[in-house]
Amino acid sequence: MIVCDGWIFRSDDVESIGPIVDEGNACWFEIRTVDGRTYLISRKNTRELFKQQAALFSQLAEWELRRSRLD
Repeated sequence: MIVCDGWIFRSDDVESIGPIVDEGNACWFEIRTVDGRTYLISRKNTRELFKQQAALFSQLAEWELRRSRLD
């Protein structure tokens, strides 16, 4: 499970995590799921957003590693 801003995603439901978009007064990235839904994660502080995105990538990588060991 991946938790981000109160959203809980099953790791195998996450299709992609988009790049960070900085619009000056706010920045955001999106999480797309395999069922076609898009969730926007936004912050006013770019540093916080990078930390959040890095944590998500880390959780996904850990899940992929565990899954590959089961195959």
